[in-house]
Amino acid sequence: MNEPRGSAPIAIITGTLLSAPVYGLLFEWLHRADLTVGASIGAVHGTLAGSLVLFAAIRNPQSAGFSLRPTALYRARRFAIRVLYGALMGLLYAVPR
Repeated sequence: MNEPRGSAPIAIITGTLLSAPVYGLLFEWLHRADLTVGASIGAVHGTLAGSLVLFAAIRNPQSAGFSLRPTALYRARRFAIRVLYGALMGLLYAVPR
């Protein structure tokens, strides 16, 4: 599946400006930040994002020039990236005591 033009810059912007603060707030709320917590949050993030893409494909089957129906490999890759992102955030984030 070809990714839509401009998706990499959008992913970088949302990953730094939206996802990182939300992950930080969740770590603070849980009073814990480590590999397993981060990977778990990433798994939930990946599941929600994948569900939203599939919902968008169902709602708009004739999208503007690109397919919203991702292949299984594409979905698995995006899910794994979000789990790894969460794990990395969990390792790097320090919850104050």
